[in-house]
Amino acid sequence: MPKKPLILEEIVWIEDNNLRMAVQHLLNKYPDYLKQPASISGKYHKGENRLTHIRMTLIILNMICKEFNIIGLRRDRLFTAMILHDIGYVDFVRPGNIKGWKYYPQTGWSRNYVDDDHPLRGFQIVMSESLISEEHKVDIANMILKHMSIWNKFCPEPETEDEKWIAISDYIASRQEIKFVGLEVEDWIGDKNEQGRNNYEEKDTRS
Repeated sequence: MPKKPLILEEIVWIEDNNLRMAVQHLLNKYPDYLKQPASISGKYHKGENRLTHIRMTLIILNMICKEFNIIGLRRDRLFTAMILHDIGYVDFVRPGNIKGWKYYPQTGWSRNYVDDDHPLRGFQIVMSESLISEEHKVDIANMILKHMSIWNKFCPEPETEDEKWIAISDYIASRQEIKFVGLEVEDWIGDKNEQGRNNYEEKDTRS
């Protein structure tokens, strides 16, 4: 019996119908994206997959939007970028032992480190997506391109406020020591497994 595809229920937070349809199109186009381990090596983000990580980042970003009264299409662009911020990994990680790639038995996935530049690839995927209008495309693509600057000195620095919110949300979601006061675990982690947050090591979480 085939497994049910992973569903990101928070996609409905994107109120603009065209942006929401574009995001869903990309999630359908790259079905392995949400299934990927949040850490391909299994050393970090223990117990988390990409879906879980994205849900964490969205919770944080939603708090930011409420605090700073970010609404409308601006918020929709932020949610879109947040959901797609790691989509560039689709070209650089695969389930199974892939010849010529580094295989991680802890997760059962392989990663191609030779060509891996997932922020740039994410930028390219969004820029080539015809369902995202030109009105939003560049802003969303640049948020994705610059989200890794905290972790990678070769990544472009965020310039706009919204680019910074994406990088900050991703960073906070990857830190064990930051506690979510007032939220039950199942409200922000996506399941009842706390072990991943407790075992997180303070290093680059992308490998």
